[in-house]
Amino acid sequence: MSSLSEVLLNEHHYIAVGTALLPEDEEVDLVYEENASPAKEGRLLLLDPVHDRSSNTWTLEISAELKTVGAVNDITIIHEFLAYAAASKVSIMKYEDDVLTELSNFSSTFIAHSLFTAPPSKYQAEEKLIVGDGMRSVLMLEVDDESGMIYGDDRDMATHQVVALAGIKDRGQGVVVADVSYFFCVLDRS
Repeated sequence: MSSLSEVLLNEHHYIAVGTALLPEDEEVDLVYEENASPAKEGRLLLLDPVHDRSSNTWTLEISAELKTVGAVNDITIIHEFLAYAAASKVSIMKYEDDVLTELSNFSSTFIAHSLFTAPPSKYQAEEKLIVGDGMRSVLMLEVDDESGMIYGDDRDMATHQVVALAGIKDRGQGVVVADVSYFFCVLDRS
């Protein structure tokens, strides 16, 4: 498992799981020597937690499954669409009738590693998708709330190898970014 998130789609809660299919042990050393990602493919699973009241037990049923190129590094929701980061791509997905359909994607990252949905604020009327690039930068993507199309992006090259993103609220909205240098910066989105 490479990522795990609770998501709300179509007014129903799911557990979104990202996986990475890794090569055999003897192949791993060769992959690292070539400075490549060891996961060549992965899967995105939407799991539906089902409660059986008679036995008071929970089970997980797979509601949707999607094969991906590279490990699924992060999953979030923006404008009621599912967004996931895998390999060098961020995809915006629609979930309908137990099927995930790609509406748009953005592939101008080295490694799409971390995602965060920045809420509306007095400076931005709509949610924005913040993307942490595992090699170079932080991006802010604009996603149309009706079609799911990605139509704008801003990039901040001050970070290197982003490993985590999180939202903060302290006298306004913000995003904390952690990179491999342990440098934390706050992008003021208040």
